[in-house]
Amino acid sequence: MYSKKIRFFNTLLIAWSIAVSAGRVLGASGGLKGIVVDTQGIPVPDLHVIVNNTNRGDVTDERGFFLIENLQPGTYTITFNHISFHAKSIADVVIIEGQTLDLNTIILEQRVLNLESVIVTATRTDRSEVEVSQQINVVPHRRILERNVKTSAEALREESGIFIQKTSHGGGSAIIRGLSSNQILILVDGVRLNNSTYRMGNHQYLTTIDNHIVEQLEVVRGPTSVLYGSDALGGTINALTEKPDLTEDRVEVDYRLMSRFATADAEKTASAECMLKAPKMAVQTNFSYKDYGDLRRGANSKDIRLEKSTNGLKQSPTGFTALDFAAKAIFTPSSSQSLIAAYQLSRKKDVPRYDKYENDGYDRWLYQPQKRDLIYLSYENSLHSRLVSSLRATISVHRQEEGRVMQKSASTPLTEELDKVNTWGATVQLNTISGHHLFTYGSEIYMDFVSSRSQTTNTMTQITEEDERGRYPDGSRYHAFGTYFQDEIRLAARTRLIAGFRYSHFGTEFSLVEAAPLETIKQRFQSVTGHLGIIQRIGRGLYLNANVGQAFRAPNLSDFSKLGESKGNVFEVPNPDLVPEKMINIDGGLKWKRNRCQGNISAYYGRIGDLLASADDTYNGSPTIERNGQTYKIKSKQNIGSATICGIEFSFDYTVFRDFTLFGNISSPYGHNTTLDEPVGKMPPTFGMAGMRWRSGITFAQLHVRFAGAQKRLSSDDLDDPRIPEGGTPGWVTLNIRGGFNIWNLGVLRLALENILDLNYREHASGVNGPGRNFIVSVELRN
Repeated sequence: MYSKKIRFFNTLLIAWSIAVSAGRVLGASGGLKGIVVDTQGIPVPDLHVIVNNTNRGDVTDERGFFLIENLQPGTYTITFNHISFHAKSIADVVIIEGQTLDLNTIILEQRVLNLESVIVTATRTDRSEVEVSQQINVVPHRRILERNVKTSAEALREESGIFIQKTSHGGGSAIIRGLSSNQILILVDGVRLNNSTYRMGNHQYLTTIDNHIVEQLEVVRGPTSVLYGSDALGGTINALTEKPDLTEDRVEVDYRLMSRFATADAEKTASAECMLKAPKMAVQTNFSYKDYGDLRRGANSKDIRLEKSTNGLKQSPTGFTALDFAAKAIFTPSSSQSLIAAYQLSRKKDVPRYDKYENDGYDRWLYQPQKRDLIYLSYENSLHSRLVSSLRATISVHRQEEGRVMQKSASTPLTEELDKVNTWGATVQLNTISGHHLFTYGSEIYMDFVSSRSQTTNTMTQITEEDERGRYPDGSRYHAFGTYFQDEIRLAARTRLIAGFRYSHFGTEFSLVEAAPLETIKQRFQSVTGHLGIIQRIGRGLYLNANVGQAFRAPNLSDFSKLGESKGNVFEVPNPDLVPEKMINIDGGLKWKRNRCQGNISAYYGRIGDLLASADDTYNGSPTIERNGQTYKIKSKQNIGSATICGIEFSFDYTVFRDFTLFGNISSPYGHNTTLDEPVGKMPPTFGMAGMRWRSGITFAQLHVRFAGAQKRLSSDDLDDPRIPEGGTPGWVTLNIRGGFNIWNLGVLRLALENILDLNYREHASGVNGPGRNFIVSVELRN
């Protein structure tokens, strides 16, 4: 309210000055006009335009338009001021009697004030949450810290529309609008992490992004294939990592130390960060070490189906260790250019797949090794020219190494598998502002080079033999190319239309050595997808939005060629005769963001054709196979027909009074395979959270509940999954409290007590029960 009064007073003062000046300078007939927009072409209203050394000026209207009349002929400097933008001055502006000079379009750069979340993933440009037609989630660094979580996946589990499944204690896979695994695209700083071996079963790849280096997590719920290509059916997750700041005139050194302890799994985490800052260059490094013990489940349960843990309340083995390292350097040769180099390392050691111990009686089943390395170099330039307003180009190398160590019993053979994927990528994106249009366009290419091997050791003779092939064909290749174009059109001051299309091409080559004779497979796919969205401001801070869009997922090497164990007693075999699954989606909703209340409500409906899923098959003419003394059921990935997915999502955040807030969200997805007349597999139940928060500066206290309904709607594939209790997963509610406060101005102490009632529960389709009563302490120190 105070800022509104100041703005109103300033407007009146300028208007009065103009009126007085006009009376003094009758006869002067020069003038000045123009339009002010931000770097994305959006008009900037309520901006002060001042003619220096005079009392003349104007305030821009909703169109960003200004007009200053009755200026004496001469040469002036014009200044543009707004609290949300960097001030700008234009010198040597010549006013000629009898003429109104048109400055055309003035572009201002936004200042970062942390007053509201700014996202880039939904449109590949900077936008506030309410200005995006899609439904989004933004989790800034402060909220990640306050949630006191162990992984990047857990940082999303309280978000509207995002369900987190955990096959093991070291896992964490997002399910968005009923779609998961390789139907969700994961990015780091805009670089694609999904590769051609990302499996359809839920995985742990999101947890390989160290949450200590994440500046902001952005999630777009719904298809984003026009901007990002294959896999973006259910949504896109982009982890934006911290970028070191520059100084104005001196060299500075900053540091941050963090430690975290949790009782449910005896967690011990330590993290250290160091930042060297100078006027044109800055370097930041981060190191984290994490040690997790076996996870203790809750003691209080009303359902005996959830009481199968291997060692009383302990789910053993579930513990593992992890190490992460990251470094990022930024160099700015000029005010408009920057060069960013980054390296990320993730290592996890001996991560047990717990469901194989609990349900299948394995003596040993570990993900070992589990490694990921990412290197990228990015160049950014804010050109502000008529042809190109900004440019970003990136080259990247992503290396993933995943091994499995499996042994049914101490007397059976020990199998060791190792898959390596090296992905080379290059992307270029440009933005152009032209009148009422903001054009976003670019191209990208990613190339995978896959090696895969498997060996078996006879535990009686200790003789090791190389298997005929690994989980994937050794020497496989897979490439993806895409080019896209999007136009954001300002139809009116309150209406924007977003239209775009993309052309994509995919190719793969691999050999099935188990085929007779040796069979070399070459597959090529291409796709054209489109998207149309609209956002209409119907009042201050109130927006209506709607979208219709296409999405697709090209079959990858895991779909085509996987040979090996899957969940339960399932053994997957290759099927090279697959086509891409395609989706058309319609959604719409209402977003609001006022002084005391913000939120959104949305509904969606999607139809998937040529749905890819696991289905019964035969191998060498048999529906079963014997491996190491165990009989497995044969399945393969198949295009099994069509499915519909729909649902409703709602979230709100209401400040009751100055420091006290009520918040919550609820999501209810529904999926049905219309071809097989059964539910879509792994579909979450209705889920959400609600709570209250008190905050004063950095000090806060929060009480909340998380909940999920029972899920009894199971697909035929779900019925073969021992991770899902017979008859479906029971519903649950957990009570949680957390808080944080300053400690002697040295840092922050954060405390949390999760699952206060010590409930024994399981997230649907997970392979491990949730933590029991869990006391968490984290300490953060910084200079």
